[in-house]
Amino acid sequence: MRTRFNEPYYNNSRGTITASGSWTGDAFADVLLGVINASTNTTQTGQNYMRETAAGFFFNDDWKVTSHFTLNLGMRYELDLPANDAYGRMSNFIPSIGKIIASSVATVPNFTQLVQQAGLSNLFGVSTAYGLPGSLVYPNYKRLAPRLGFAWRPLDNNKTVIRGGYGIFYTGDELNDARLNLDDNFPFVITNSYARVTGNVNALTLANPWPQSLAVLGGTTTTYAYQSHAPAGYLQSYNFTVEREVWKGAVFEAAYVGSKGTHLSREYNLNQPFRSIPFYEQFGTGFPTLFPQLSTITAADFSANSIYSAGQFTLRKRGGGGIFYSLNYTYSKSIDDSSQYSGSSDGGFAGALDPRNLGLERARSDWDRGHIATAAFSYQLPAGRGKRWLGNSNRWVNGALGGWQLAANMIFETGQPFTIEDSSINANIGQSIRPNRIATGYNYTGTGKRGVDYPWYTPSAFVATPACASQTNCSPDPYGFLPFADGNSGRNILDSPGMQNINTSLLKNWAMNENGRKRVQFRWEVFNIFNHPNFQLPDRNFNETAAGYISSTQASGSGGPRIMQFALRYEY
Repeated sequence: MRTRFNEPYYNNSRGTITASGSWTGDAFADVLLGVINASTNTTQTGQNYMRETAAGFFFNDDWKVTSHFTLNLGMRYELDLPANDAYGRMSNFIPSIGKIIASSVATVPNFTQLVQQAGLSNLFGVSTAYGLPGSLVYPNYKRLAPRLGFAWRPLDNNKTVIRGGYGIFYTGDELNDARLNLDDNFPFVITNSYARVTGNVNALTLANPWPQSLAVLGGTTTTYAYQSHAPAGYLQSYNFTVEREVWKGAVFEAAYVGSKGTHLSREYNLNQPFRSIPFYEQFGTGFPTLFPQLSTITAADFSANSIYSAGQFTLRKRGGGGIFYSLNYTYSKSIDDSSQYSGSSDGGFAGALDPRNLGLERARSDWDRGHIATAAFSYQLPAGRGKRWLGNSNRWVNGALGGWQLAANMIFETGQPFTIEDSSINANIGQSIRPNRIATGYNYTGTGKRGVDYPWYTPSAFVATPACASQTNCSPDPYGFLPFADGNSGRNILDSPGMQNINTSLLKNWAMNENGRKRVQFRWEVFNIFNHPNFQLPDRNFNETAAGYISSTQASGSGGPRIMQFALRYEY
């Protein structure tokens, strides 16, 4: 598979202008007078021509060992070569070298002058000078993926089947993220910022919002570090199932399903300052970093892992008497170090609280649901069997084709986990975005509807991490917690509201010819038929006035307010 990903990067090429009332005290008045506070623009846009090649080779075989026992065997080898830019417009920070390495600078005009202007001459290099490939990332050739499955009927009556399987599956690449992080940065994309001059009202105006004399290069101290010798991320998936016919047409199935992810990707700031009480007391807030010339270094790391286990139980019946049903229940748990490569779910936690202690992120996955029950059924109503047209006799007759059919599907699930946060911190005096937990937070008390009339969780179960009152006063708080320590409140520790959704449909078919291939169908569908409110996450910032309160429900069609729709269609 050959992927060609051509996309320009025109972000902010027409510029952004900001007025904030710096001159008159009112932002709108500043605009009327034609004076502004700041502006930015992209003066050199990027042209991305990403290329990626992947190949896979496999064999598999079904071996019927006996009439009751079958093996499925397979082996797959996958080769995913790293993405590269056709014109070498890529850069990557290599921590072991301590420099930002560019694939090529042939297409960058005035490259030497640019890095000198940014004060980064000692931090830039070209791949050929350091023996790096043009992709700046080495390929991983260790990608063997075995597969094994079996099916066994232990009894001659063929009512019981035992199945199982195991396989390894490798991850792919987030190509768009790689493009944005490796291609669209300095010196291939150049942004400038402009700030007002306090003593000169005419220096920065609406008429001249981007004067070259005030231009300051932007984005020169932030960079991206993709692991150059990245291990291949993979998932081990396994299952064991027992299936038994319990009565005619009805089957009960019990299964264990699990998976284990290894070398999964995650992002965090590699250059987070080393903040501590001794340093603050001696030097103040000028905390040291690994690479002092740079600010944020977004590291793409492949050290995250995951584990998932589930018990699944199903009772289903197909056909016979015009009825079908399926009842399913899953009890599961999913734990990981990071649930997404970049970003997080609404209730999750992006990045890492402490890049020097990534184990703090080990917790329930953003999408973990402890209990899920689903059901579906379809029933051919005995009333109104429908009519069909007999063309050779030019008349309608009663028949089995068509008729009324009632169907429904439903889901009940516990809520997703979410992380408690502090919305107003100052990391430079010792505070942490995740607070300290002094109680479970589960002891809900109140009158009325939980999350609406009183908080969903107990905000007082959490306290802000302490801050230093001054350089000479970094005392512990009443609970013994010290400034500059990570908050002990973990990731994804509380559950949000669960969800209940029941959808129904009623339809009738009228056959328009003898074979039933042409027909008219009427449908009446109702989503969330009982109009059950399914709430979204509560305010997870424990220190806000609305802490623990819910302010929104799921969207229509996704468990939100009831929707009813009618349809009439002709099939041929």
